[in-house]
Amino acid sequence: MVETMIWVYIVICLLLIFFQIGFLIAMAIRAWRERFLVRKMRRDVIHQMELLSQNRAITERHRAFLSEDLTQPVSLYRYEKALDSILAEVQDGTLALRDPDEITNVTIYIRHRAKNYDNEEQSRGRSKIFLRLRPKKELIRPLGRELAEDYFTRYLRGVAPEIVSLTASYRKKDTIVHSFYVFLLKKYKFPSFVCTPELIANLKDLIETGDSTSCEGVLLAVYTVGDPALVSDFLELVDKQERFVHPKIISDGLLSYGGNPTDLHTRLLADLNHFSPEMQVNLLNYLRFRSGDCCEELLKILADEKTHDEVRFCCIRYFGKYHYEPAYELLAEFADGADRRRVEYAVVALMALRNYPSDRTMQILYRYIHHPNWYVRYNATESMEVLGVEYQDLVDIFDGQDRYAREMLQYQFDQRYALEEEVSPR
Repeated sequence: MVETMIWVYIVICLLLIFFQIGFLIAMAIRAWRERFLVRKMRRDVIHQMELLSQNRAITERHRAFLSEDLTQPVSLYRYEKALDSILAEVQDGTLALRDPDEITNVTIYIRHRAKNYDNEEQSRGRSKIFLRLRPKKELIRPLGRELAEDYFTRYLRGVAPEIVSLTASYRKKDTIVHSFYVFLLKKYKFPSFVCTPELIANLKDLIETGDSTSCEGVLLAVYTVGDPALVSDFLELVDKQERFVHPKIISDGLLSYGGNPTDLHTRLLADLNHFSPEMQVNLLNYLRFRSGDCCEELLKILADEKTHDEVRFCCIRYFGKYHYEPAYELLAEFADGADRRRVEYAVVALMALRNYPSDRTMQILYRYIHHPNWYVRYNATESMEVLGVEYQDLVDIFDGQDRYAREMLQYQFDQRYALEEEVSPR
């Protein structure tokens, strides 16, 4: 009985070992097959770029492949991997293209005869071998980065209709697969080349049915189109869905807008009241990052008492970055009204006043060094340091009884001296 159990145990262990070995072999074969198919797809894309480099058209066979085979998610994944490897070489300036005319088709004919042991001929025949000869890639001089980017962009523009036409197929698939398709559109900016009503409907469906990650991918894809009305409509749709989208996707993502930024600014400001205060904050942050040409419009928003506080804070930060003299009176009023308004107005306005040097500004900053709120004191002292106030100008504070103001100023001056020592030559 014991021996039987031992043998059963040995057999089970051997089976597990064989299973693990078989599994590892199967995974290795699968990985090799995936690499082989990606390399094959990559060679096909490179060949199309070689044709474009000779002012020839993309082949119909390649277009048919994109329209039919890429409806399968696994093929779309391999295609993205192939494009990614080519893009890496384009960015590194190591992409090399051959001349398609240098590819030579060679047919080798082989005659053969078969004889028996008596040297009598039994059969004869002829076979042929097809060869495609082309120069080695190592012998081809790499293109420059600008020229490689041009050919790669021409290829993407050429195949954009086929890639965008896949939207009808991926619209019916799972959210994850659908999101990956949108990721491909966004990464290679296919909507900037071709944007169809069906694609727009597809993207809107994904916002309504997908998760936050899907919404982020859709917005980044829409930004590449370069249509300000379309961007505004999608932002409004995301806002109405009340689904969380990271503010960086909106404010920083809009920096990748593919059209004329001035047209986008005009449209966003015209539609600003259609958005929630949270979305307005994100859009105003984008305007602050992008341009200082919206001062007049933002001053009207800042002066309106009905405007949400967070939106007004964004406007104050905008004028803290871009000097606009008509806004000074309002900024000074906010900075000097910490007792009448929310203290946040003074906190933000005192930081913005560093961009408006004047005697009145120095008086406001000097007064609020003694404010009980730490953030008010900190921004006041930091603005004074930025405006170049020296130690001898504040002797009365250093010799006074306000310990907190003295320590805050000392901290700012210590920071300045430490920075000067780092950048000064030794």
